[in-house]
Amino acid sequence: PEIVAYDMHPEYLSTKYARQVGSEQGLSLIPVQHHHAHIVSCLVENEVEGPVIGVAFDGTGYGTDGTIWGGEFLLADWRTFQRVGHLEYVPLLGGVAAIKKPYRMALTYLYTLLGEDFSLEGLPISKLNATELEIIKQQLKRGINCPLTSSAGRLFDAVSALVGVREEIDYEAQAAIELEMLAPNEVGKFGLKLYPFSIVEHQGTKVVKLAQLFSAVAQDVKNQTPIPLF
Repeated sequence: PEIVAYDMHPEYLSTKYARQVGSEQGLSLIPVQHHHAHIVSCLVENEVEGPVIGVAFDGTGYGTDGTIWGGEFLLADWRTFQRVGHLEYVPLLGGVAAIKKPYRMALTYLYTLLGEDFSLEGLPISKLNATELEIIKQQLKRGINCPLTSSAGRLFDAVSALVGVREEIDYEAQAAIELEMLAPNEVGKFGLKLYPFSIVEHQGTKVVKLAQLFSAVAQDVKNQTPIPLF
């Protein structure tokens, strides 16, 4: 080989291996942004060069700004991309701990977007230990081990925990999968309800703001609306 391409996440074992092999053998090294790779794979599969507006929603991908991406709108072709939009950033509370415990993401969204005084009364996560809730508030306030993320995967995790489907997981994407399983058969029966959100411009990029969405979902839970009707 003359070229080694690898995911730009600095902590991936594959990235470290690629850099080591490339350095030892004098090969050209090309870091590839995770979500750009997702979109390019679709372009290649469909024999389209682009540019296209590609939407990549997943759990984790290292962004060019050093944050954790995952809810991305990219103007992309095979070689380059421009990030034209994304879900708003929220803290990934405790890093990997937030992925394994979706209730931490639910609390992050509620406290970050709706304020730390937002009442949890009537929500499944209100039964969490009061001491842990206070620690989480302080961790968010001080930004301790709270890297920023725009991940759609974490958004789905948060909603899953918020509505009482899955507060902790045993395997990857469990919370999102179980949430999705509740919905498909009911959409046609009851119609599709869209939750509110807003889009703002920040430094030339569209940002999807989610405060209205989480407020509405929380209110539905407090009103004891059946989950498939959300």
